[in-house]
Amino acid sequence: GVSVRSTVGPNNNSYGWKSGTSMAAPHVSGAALVLWNKFPTCTNKEIRTALEQSAKDLGSPGRDNAYGHGRLRYWNAVTYLEQNPCGGGGGGGGGSCTDNPLGWHDSDGPRFNCAWYDVGSNCELFGNGWENDGFTANQACCACGGGSSGGGPNGNFVL
Repeated sequence: GVSVRSTVGPNNNSYGWKSGTSMAAPHVSGAALVLWNKFPTCTNKEIRTALEQSAKDLGSPGRDNAYGHGRLRYWNAVTYLEQNPCGGGGGGGGGSCTDNPLGWHDSDGPRFNCAWYDVGSNCELFGNGWENDGFTANQACCACGGGSSGGGPNGNFVL
């Protein structure tokens, strides 16, 4: 971010103009969150790719240390995902898979949903525990090898 107005001072009691990754990161994180809400079957990698591919390149061509991938363009990222649909929670491309039941999360609450299990080795470490609605992550989440293919009616598995 360049010249972003933000709170400054020891008690955050005044405003000033700041630049740098500390100013850009909250904006990009917020855009990624809104984009992921709009395209919930995407993986974190697919959301990142959409943001990178849709950014306005600045500075040296391609990614650079001064501007990263460039200026965030949220609506271009939406268009990118509409034209390049996500693979459905597992790795992009390939066949379709839908987390099933849609909106599933484990018994510890909504924070621990299929997107959370798609990070790192969460499926491997925790995928068989914390059942909710009769399903574990390994059964409900495409990222963990579960979900359904073909998008059956009423959220039912298609085998």
